[in-house]
Amino acid sequence: MHDLPMSVPQPAALDLLSDDLRDLLVPLLRPAPIPQGRLEEWKAERTAIEQQAEELAIRVVTAPALSRGIVTDAICRRWLDVAPTAAEKFWFGSILRAGLAERVILPTLLERLARPGVPELRWLYQVCVAVSMDLRRVLPFSQDGDAYGELLREALALDPNDVMTWRLLADLLLDRVAYGTHEWSLGRGPVDGGPDEWLETAREAELIIESAPPAALPAGYADEIRDQIGKLTSWIEYKAAEPGIPFFDWLHQRSA
Repeated sequence: MHDLPMSVPQPAALDLLSDDLRDLLVPLLRPAPIPQGRLEEWKAERTAIEQQAEELAIRVVTAPALSRGIVTDAICRRWLDVAPTAAEKFWFGSILRAGLAERVILPTLLERLARPGVPELRWLYQVCVAVSMDLRRVLPFSQDGDAYGELLREALALDPNDVMTWRLLADLLLDRVAYGTHEWSLGRGPVDGGPDEWLETAREAELIIESAPPAALPAGYADEIRDQIGKLTSWIEYKAAEPGIPFFDWLHQRSA
């Protein structure tokens, strides 16, 4: 359950923390430093921020539930409600792996699942991805189920206006299809599954991309998924034809 209404502005919420917790939290919300041209200094900064995050995790885990909720909301809003750069992903992962994810943020989000909502479901997905934790460790999904996709689909059903959820689900499905077709340049079909299965995933990705709000996805997603669907469809037709020649030779003959 929510200890703090989601409508409370972040600055007002931070004022409800004790001074020591606030002093530990605020540096974790600052922009991620860029390592380019200053690698050693950046490494020292990363070590310092990890130590600060670890100290915050140790102290806030025994604090009142209200404080744990404020820390969770502040960190998740800061790092998860916008599409991060590569540097921000790495920095945020360092903060989480210092103990905040397992000790504070994941337990807090899981407590709120008694009344699931967005962004909490989306945050749960993003935190698990950031620390490379299998969602099936924290939620009762079947071992064969699509835990990540299922969670994002549920989040999208709860709030179809959450553009970050649209982006994450589209990225998840596109990445899966790209993996399935990554041997295409060698003239080979999909890996780890039949082409019909991958085509079904590609069709879902196409539907998500077509249905997403205009500002939710970067340009190029529609072209990318059409290209992938074309690859998969061509492979299915090639296997059905059994032409007895290499795949790319068959493609060339068909287009001639």
